[in-house]
Amino acid sequence: MYHATRGCHFDNYPNDDWAGKSRARTVYSDCMKETVLQTS
Repeated sequence: MYHATRGCHFDNYPNDDWAGKSRARTVYSDCMKETVLQTS
């Protein structure tokens, strides 16, 4: 199992495929969705 602790910090932005895909439609929540779904 991989735990991505820095996936949504330090001015990271989601991949264009994930931008706007979260319900909140923020950069942070898009990163969270990308990180969670790619590591599960």
